[in-house]
Amino acid sequence: MQIEDYLKNIENLDSQRILKEWRWLVGDMSILSLTKAGDLLLKDSDNKLWFLDVGIGKLKLISNNFSDFFKRKLNEDVIKEILLPQLINKLESEYRLKSNEVFGYTLLPIFGGHYDNKNMYPLDIYEHYELCGGIHFKIKDLPDGTAIQMKVIE
Repeated sequence: MQIEDYLKNIENLDSQRILKEWRWLVGDMSILSLTKAGDLLLKDSDNKLWFLDVGIGKLKLISNNFSDFFKRKLNEDVIKEILLPQLINKLESEYRLKSNEVFGYTLLPIFGGHYDNKNMYPLDIYEHYELCGGIHFKIKDLPDGTAIQMKVIE
């Protein structure tokens, strides 16, 4: 498995815009990479590697050295958890991502949505991170199991 096949090129992206709605959770961390599944690999000021699972709004320490991911020093199961290669392969057999897209959700996993081709579709990168970050910020202090009603305003 080539990890690059499951990552987005971040060269021409506005990382500050991507992280704007997530600063409450990630502080001053910087983006190392975006996965095609719409998650983030981040680096903190101590050069530690963090994984932001956007679907559930959780930040997880992956390694004490951010370069371990790119040097393939992480456990294969951890790499698969981050990149979701089987899911991405299936999604890419149905959709072709544009350079400004990642796979977003119809229903966020934190609300019961699944990580599958029926719940994920190509979505603008900025829209994905802004919407998900805003939603997770609003629910971050609610106890597990709290009933939530969402109203979509167009």
